[in-house]
Amino acid sequence: ESVKGTDAQDSDATGGKAIHPLYSRNSGSNSNWFFNTARLWLGTTSSSFHTAANWGPAIVPDAAASVVVETNNPMAITSAVSVLKLTVGGGNGAAQVQVNAPLAIVGDLTTRTNGTVVMNRPVAVNNDALVTGGGLLTHSANGASEQYRIVLTVASNLTVDLGAKIDVSQRGYGGGYGPGKANYPRWGASHGGQGWKAAGEIGSPTYGSIASPTNLGSGGHNDANTEGGGAVILSVGGVTLLEGQMRANGGPRDGIITGAGGSLWLTTGRLTGFGSMVANGGLATGDWGGGGGRIA
Repeated sequence: ESVKGTDAQDSDATGGKAIHPLYSRNSGSNSNWFFNTARLWLGTTSSSFHTAANWGPAIVPDAAASVVVETNNPMAITSAVSVLKLTVGGGNGAAQVQVNAPLAIVGDLTTRTNGTVVMNRPVAVNNDALVTGGGLLTHSANGASEQYRIVLTVASNLTVDLGAKIDVSQRGYGGGYGPGKANYPRWGASHGGQGWKAAGEIGSPTYGSIASPTNLGSGGHNDANTEGGGAVILSVGGVTLLEGQMRANGGPRDGIITGAGGSLWLTTGRLTGFGSMVANGGLATGDWGGGGGRIA
């Protein structure tokens, strides 16, 4: 777990997870403690994960390093990396990690309060993934094409706590883009379901897979706040405990010509909890409402 500034002695952690302390002293007889493996993100030189001066100590993490990101200086991963553990958030600032290249995590991924992981490229977690209350997993906004979606593989268990989110709402096609884009004043945006259409119109086409949805939602009118929902693909080997929210909703604009819902595709050994999964079209108070997305 995340421990800093400790003088540890006679501590037996064999009954729990390994401890990788930062800026700590090993005074002997400690079990399941691993000193000098933790790396604290400072981000004082740039946003690059790959620059040693951004780290304390000044060593770029590798597959033997436990990474802690608490500062509000954002981090960007731009070439493929492996780390032992990744913990984002838990501090006073808004901590953000943007994954723009494949990321492999040997142990656990933990996203805490004030922590955001922007998953633009595949992330593979070899143990557990945990999103606590106030933590967020998302991807960057798309535009005219499908560039970004969450592709997260978790070998063991995924937990999304109460108050935590996996949220890609309004991260799909931009307004006026997508195979099911709106055509004002004839019809609204479509994806899994068809958007509103005027009398006598065929409407925009639905698209994507019912059983394995991966597509973004199409955009509504070609202006702001009409984006479609994004896409989330989750593969969990063990239990998914969902107490928080998974969302891929379209943008609401001003209640008309809204974006279509995106995609949520979860494959898991078992699903439990009282959370929610939604991929709705943008909330429409008038005509031209966007169609719903797909959930499987």
